[in-house]
Amino acid sequence: MVTHKLKMSLLGHIRFFIEINLRYLLSFLNFKKRYILIRDWNRLKSFKRKDRVVVIAGGPSFSKEIAKFLIQKRHIFDIACINSYDQSSYSEELVPDYYFLSDPLNTKLNYETEEEKENDISRSRSVKKYILQKKIKLIAPYNKLWNSYTNVFCRFDDSENIFTKNIDPRFPRGYPSNTAFKAIAGMLFLNYKEIYIVGFDYNYPNLIRVDNQNRLFHYDEHHYGEAKKIFPEDFEGIAHALRHWADDYWYLKKLKSNNVTNVTNSSFVDVFDKEEVEDFIARFENK
Repeated sequence: MVTHKLKMSLLGHIRFFIEINLRYLLSFLNFKKRYILIRDWNRLKSFKRKDRVVVIAGGPSFSKEIAKFLIQKRHIFDIACINSYDQSSYSEELVPDYYFLSDPLNTKLNYETEEEKENDISRSRSVKKYILQKKIKLIAPYNKLWNSYTNVFCRFDDSENIFTKNIDPRFPRGYPSNTAFKAIAGMLFLNYKEIYIVGFDYNYPNLIRVDNQNRLFHYDEHHYGEAKKIFPEDFEGIAHALRHWADDYWYLKKLKSNNVTNVTNSSFVDVFDKEEVEDFIARFENK
């Protein structure tokens, strides 16, 4: 995640620019990495695909109604999911073709408490088991920390250079770190004619609060598990948090495509064309 300090000197901006571009250059010149990424994505492209794909993001609007409909229409849609989809109530019936992982919690090494360590390890074991048993194509960052996921089918470049417009998963991305964003980029690279996103609420500005001690917190809501109250340590305050999410919405413009439709009624994302869930279901009801 890229977090921006509200106050940065001119020298700070220059250093930031140099650091980002140096990372980009070093990543680009890593020829072994470049070969593996090109090989992996060529292999993924060689598999037979449908014309349409649905990307299931983590938002709470991904409902039983949508899940049941996609199960019925599995013959006309490929499915991609992200992060903790294995915990979803629908994961056994609606098995995806692609599973995008990039949450740092899946490869975390240092923990503050034993409870935190046990929870994260348990979650990692769960998602590994699900992907392996269901024979899903796992797409994860090119990074040695992911070597424990021995069945990684395809890797993507998870380094970042926001000064570029790149969305090609084989090279450093030009947008902030967000697994749903990466899944959309991956589907665009695979040249799907129609890409639909569900559960892409991304409405954090509507969920942030400040308590009576001026501590910032927000509700973390997903279609799996209960909503959690999060006190983020990497934000200086509400202005910083709003700036961070504003940047996400801004850089998401780089993924804008006529092939992408956001089927999420409550979504804050205004980059893609939108379609009401009810209209989406009605349009494909007889196909």
